[in-house]
Amino acid sequence: MQHDDARHHTANVTSSFITQNGIDVLDWPALSPDMSPIEHFRNMLKRRLFAHVKPPVKLAQLRQAMIEK
Repeated sequence: MQHDDARHHTANVTSSFITQNGIDVLDWPALSPDMSPIEHFRNMLKRRLFAHVKPPVKLAQLRQAMIEK
């Protein structure tokens, strides 16, 4: 598992759950949001979807646009 140091990720209840369930968490450098690969993927996907002449507005259109790109 990987997460940044956002408050809801470091809350006692979250930390306890992770520890009790034996979940391994990758180290995360402080103030490094650019280290998350999902952020780069989301950015790429957003740019591709809005590159359409008519951006998708319904879920079915979004699914189709994601498949096409």
